[in-house]
Amino acid sequence: MGFAKAKERFFSRGLSSVGGSVCSECLGDHGLARLVEDSASELDCDFCGQESETDPIAVPVDDVVSYMEECISREYEDPANSVGWCSEEGGWLGVTVFDTEELLSDELGLELPKDDGGKLLDTLCEGLGGVTRQWVRIDPYGIPPEDVYTWSWDRFSRLVKHDRRFFLIHPMIPRRAPQDPFALPPGVNAGKAVGVGMAEFQVAWPFTELGPGNDEDFLERWLAWFGQASRGQ
Repeated sequence: MGFAKAKERFFSRGLSSVGGSVCSECLGDHGLARLVEDSASELDCDFCGQESETDPIAVPVDDVVSYMEECISREYEDPANSVGWCSEEGGWLGVTVFDTEELLSDELGLELPKDDGGKLLDTLCEGLGGVTRQWVRIDPYGIPPEDVYTWSWDRFSRLVKHDRRFFLIHPMIPRRAPQDPFALPPGVNAGKAVGVGMAEFQVAWPFTELGPGNDEDFLERWLAWFGQASRGQ
């Protein structure tokens, strides 16, 4: 891509050219610091004052801004693309909308270890389109990714606790279940299985204590069961 095309694409993404160079030590984020270390082309940093006479230590801030926007745009977008608006209700409807500074500082927790006066943060915000530019999570009315994982775990926990087949009829009882082992809902019958003494129901496997040091056995056991289930066993 030629220089003119690259600049055209840069500005088409709502970015602004801010000038100046920044070193990796000014950027607390590992990915941003790695970007600087891998593509350093400048001998001085305009933010902490660090200089080098031989080896490049910094990159143009515009390069950092471009990389940041590429990463941010995987998770956030302009609220005008997906959020309802009602002036009578106060603006954007039902979601949290961030300006650029709120996004970087509060939502993403960007660390700038040498930016005591806020100069670098202001420059990055300006490069990303200014503090008035607004951002919202992509698919803001959908389920946040972190909630998907939480709900998936809750469903798995409920399945393991209440729906899996962990019970048998005691062999001294003269009847059999349609399948062994079988499931029992929480209640009196399940309580009989874990109670003291002989009862109509019993657990299919003995209880195994899970504590520090034996989590590897727990994981291996469940991975083996999942493997068997995937094969219909």
